[in-house]
Amino acid sequence: MYFLIWGFLVWLGATLIFRFLGHFFFNPENALLLLSYLFVVPAIFLNLSAIQT
Repeated sequence: MYFLIWGFLVWLGATLIFRFLGHFFFNPENALLLLSYLFVVPAIFLNLSAIQT
């Protein structure tokens, strides 16, 4: 049940972010945001691995 709630919150958060801020995400002039993608996946992985221990 925990992962169902976690998955729903991730989906809801991503949906809301892309709904209201989606026009910023794929702008090639915004290098800082493009670089932040490099940190998102490892941060999620570290968060999930910390929860499982």
